[in-house]
Amino acid sequence: MHEFIKQVIIDLEDIGFTVIGIITDNNSVNRRAVDLFTDPPELSYCYPHPVDKSRPLFFVVDPVHLFKCIRNNWLNQMNDGRCFFYPKFVSVHAVQDVADFKAARFTTIRELYNLESDKFVKYGFRLNLKGLVPSSMERQNVKLVLFIFNEHATEALAELEEKNKLLYSKDTSDF
Repeated sequence: MHEFIKQVIIDLEDIGFTVIGIITDNNSVNRRAVDLFTDPPELSYCYPHPVDKSRPLFFVVDPVHLFKCIRNNWLNQMNDGRCFFYPKFVSVHAVQDVADFKAARFTTIRELYNLESDKFVKYGFRLNLKGLVPSSMERQNVKLVLFIFNEHATEALAELEEKNKLLYSKDTSDF
């Protein structure tokens, strides 16, 4: 499997794609195939790229779990508005300073939901209370995460931000 993955990366790079990472579930066969990118084999999150050893090749395990963790950590923010700060992602090589960060505000999404909760037609029609205020068990449900991270919520934030003075609407939408 390692040789197959390596060849796919090389072939993708040959036709013009830039491969920056490999994503798999946490199966031991997949972990073993990836840890062979180093000699001696060693499990890591970053490996030398098979096309250019000076570039990193990232290994991401279980993206669904990571997606839920992002939302759950966002919910757990204890600052005003439950803000999650993230870089602008202009370039992987850019030097970031404090001014280069954005703030995604979870409270803004809740405010958006409240603005539309009594409307028959909604911009953010997929937003619901189970996604916005999940129980401990519901925090494990990826479908509820998708009620927040979707194009309808993004469009709703863009459409309603100015009229309703939704704080950090653009940054939240970008996030």
